[in-house]
Amino acid sequence: MDELLRLNLKTEEWVYVIEKVIGYFRGSLRIRISGFSPERFLNACMHRNIYIWNIQPVQDFYEMNISISDFRMLKPILKKTGVRAVIIKRYGFPFFLFQHRKRKVLFGGAVCAAGFIYLMSLFIWEIDITGNRRYTDEALEEFLADYKIRPGILISSVDCTDIATLLRKSHDRIIWVSVSVDGSTLNVRVRENEDSGDEGTDYAVMQQDGNDLVAERSGIIESMIVRKGIPLVKKGDTVEKGQILVSGAVPVVGDDGETIGYQYQKADADIRARTILEYEDTENVQYPEKVYYDFQQAEPYLQIGNLYLNSGKSDKISDQAEIYTLEKNFSLGEHFSIPVRIGSRIGRYYYIEQKKHTGKGLQKILSMNYQHFTETLGKKRVEIISNDVKIYTGRVCARAFGQLTVITDIAVPQPISIMEDNTDGDD
Repeated sequence: MDELLRLNLKTEEWVYVIEKVIGYFRGSLRIRISGFSPERFLNACMHRNIYIWNIQPVQDFYEMNISISDFRMLKPILKKTGVRAVIIKRYGFPFFLFQHRKRKVLFGGAVCAAGFIYLMSLFIWEIDITGNRRYTDEALEEFLADYKIRPGILISSVDCTDIATLLRKSHDRIIWVSVSVDGSTLNVRVRENEDSGDEGTDYAVMQQDGNDLVAERSGIIESMIVRKGIPLVKKGDTVEKGQILVSGAVPVVGDDGETIGYQYQKADADIRARTILEYEDTENVQYPEKVYYDFQQAEPYLQIGNLYLNSGKSDKISDQAEIYTLEKNFSLGEHFSIPVRIGSRIGRYYYIEQKKHTGKGLQKILSMNYQHFTETLGKKRVEIISNDVKIYTGRVCARAFGQLTVITDIAVPQPISIMEDNTDGDD
């Protein structure tokens, strides 16, 4: 019941707002009624369905609001009831137009502004890319620009399906793309394959015939769960880097028990092994530090579409300065961006001063680096069994190095090894 009540209240509020807007454009009057029988006047208005509101008694007369169209119907009522009506105030757009009827430039400017806003709403003025990690916004925007998809293109020329297909086919690590137009903004939502390695090896790029699973590093097998393929090792076996663990070549056996061929599939398994990871990190005793001056250099600029206007001061900013930008984008509402930006490029000057770490400071830095390294391993499902990492401090640098014994996934896919056909065609 409470939800229905809230819904009704919202509906009533909307009806009130709509009535106010319609009333403003239609226009209304505030009138004063005086005479011997104002009650007869009010009854006559009600009988003829003339809508009056905000009635207030003031001394010997009444004040009320009435629409322009209804006011024109009052003449016979006023004559019949002997009441006199005087207009004391005018409201609405018709009177605004009449009051400013000589200001042609004002109305011309309003029409031009409305036309300009409508014209700008026909174009894409911003490309919003989210979900990308490996590919930067700049790289994806440059890629789209090569296909003439950039701010300033007509919304009617945007094919969201084609853009999504183009991004997926041209970027191996992007596995999902959603493209939509929201006002004057082109929204591009992407999802990348976070599990793919640096070499780009992935099931998607394997041969259609299948793939093997090989050892990424040497170790002792701790556990195996094989879902597809022929396992070539078992728990407790010692394996070397590059050794085939699960083969995607499944032998086809004839009636006589002999292998007559192979069927190829994508091997799939979870294989974890105990292995050794080498760790090394170095930090110099002496290090450079930026010391900032008290002054900065600012360069204001104005960008309208692809037109960029500035004072040229940025060309004089020294290399030993950090440059950051403060920018203001203009928009009408939440989804309609205007291609006008103002901002300032600010250069913050500095000089380099050589400083030295203390012994405790070096140990703290190397310890924090090692902690970050182990936390990253944990996110990758690497279980640390033991570690033998030590920190040594010298006059020039400090080193942390040693070995970690871990249990981790070692199976990675590689193109399948095609098996030789044992059949020679002899009868």
